[in-house]
Amino acid sequence: MLRRGYLQLPEGITAIAPYAVSGALLAIAFPRANQSAIAWSVLAPFFYCIYRLPWNQVVIMSFAFGAGFVAALVWWVGLFGALLLILLATLVSLIFFVGFAALARALGSELGPWGRLLLLPSLWVFVEWLSSLWITGFPWWSIGTSQYRALPLLQISSVTGVWGVSFLLALSNAVIANAVVSSNRRIRRRVVVQQVALVAAVTAGLWAWGARAMDVYHPGGRSLRAGVIQGNIPQNVPHDRDYVEQVWRTYGDLTAQAADQGAEFILWPEGTIPGRVTRNPVLLGKLETIAGNSGDVRLLAGGRDEGEMGEVYNCAFLVGANRGLLGRYAKVHLVPFAEFVVLRNYLPNLTRYRVLPYDVSPGQEVNTLSDGADSFGAVICFESIFPQISRQLASRGAQLLCVLTNDAYYDRTAAAEQHLSKAVCRAVENRRFLLRGASTGISCIVDPCGRIIARAPLREEKVLTASVTLIAEKSFYTQHGDWFVYVCMAAAAMLGAISLRGARASRPRPASRR
Repeated sequence: MLRRGYLQLPEGITAIAPYAVSGALLAIAFPRANQSAIAWSVLAPFFYCIYRLPWNQVVIMSFAFGAGFVAALVWWVGLFGALLLILLATLVSLIFFVGFAALARALGSELGPWGRLLLLPSLWVFVEWLSSLWITGFPWWSIGTSQYRALPLLQISSVTGVWGVSFLLALSNAVIANAVVSSNRRIRRRVVVQQVALVAAVTAGLWAWGARAMDVYHPGGRSLRAGVIQGNIPQNVPHDRDYVEQVWRTYGDLTAQAADQGAEFILWPEGTIPGRVTRNPVLLGKLETIAGNSGDVRLLAGGRDEGEMGEVYNCAFLVGANRGLLGRYAKVHLVPFAEFVVLRNYLPNLTRYRVLPYDVSPGQEVNTLSDGADSFGAVICFESIFPQISRQLASRGAQLLCVLTNDAYYDRTAAAEQHLSKAVCRAVENRRFLLRGASTGISCIVDPCGRIIARAPLREEKVLTASVTLIAEKSFYTQHGDWFVYVCMAAAAMLGAISLRGARASRPRPASRR
């Protein structure tokens, strides 16, 4: 049982700073630093403090840790205004990190080291999953994605989703925290040895299984030569006639180059088409002409569209030579403050934060695009960080995943590679080849095991081509979704019930009256 009591609140920034710095260290596990090994241990002080500090300091500690982590991870959000970065770090920290710490403390105070070993990673997965739901919507900080280059370990995502990797990382940190929480040194030493051996064995087993899975995985399906175009056209220029001509000339020439290299299907990035497509037959005609002049290829290109009531959509259009528009997908999950602003009319000076002067409307559903023979899944920009969207597309028959994005606004910051890491996880989760077309980079082609088989550097005009397989079979995760999260939720609920029962049993009973 933990000691109870309250200490004085930390005084000043110097008392909070160590927690914020500790949180900022976790950001080093992600691109661009890519020191993924640190994620196996840097959460341990956070976990330790949850059970050693009094309640009021737990709240302060967890807020400082979360805010430090988020601010260090997505500091590039500050390019749109420091206020947005502060707001994002504050909200994520309050909702998820303080929420996690409060749950862990409330449900785990009466548990022993083995109970906490299961409770902490189970709660962590639950909170990460909550951050992926559309009402909250910012799982960019999911620690599992930090391991996107540890491919043997990442293969478990095809069964559990990326949540399985996050669970393993949190499990490792829980062992380290348990090593110093217990007050009985003899018991602590024995338990720690057992727990370290367990986690090491599980990690080694999963690594060996993943390495074997990568060797033996040979999906069936028709082979297709695919191309990805990175036009590298700046976005901070007036979208005038010269810009429009540059877009058509650049993407037309690069598409022809891709076709010369044998590409049958070609991906253009998000927002490439200059204009509202279905309202302008000339634009569709240009796309169809480019597809025909390039040897009867199919184009999947990003652009804006307009509804009957004037609403604007961010879309992906599938166009075939001599067949016109074959399908359209309207982005369902929009970016807050970038594509829409809540209470826009009550927020002055929005132009200072480089947001659109109008709100984009969300699409109605996640739908695949098909030409009658093959089925493609279009994932537009921000949507690639949400496992559920790519899974829905694969579940509904998409044989190839295609991410269309425009990361030009983030210049040469770490944002582009961080965004890329999410796409690698989506490929492994669903066992699909994945094309990623980014206007200024990083464009790439990823195989179903997460290997990047072609990649374009930032800020370069580039054509990528590779042979991919159109895969119909579905991974365990594609078929069963977030089952692992529900198991973690059940485990946390069971352990919480045990802890609360123990807390009631340990309370002194009032003396009986005679």
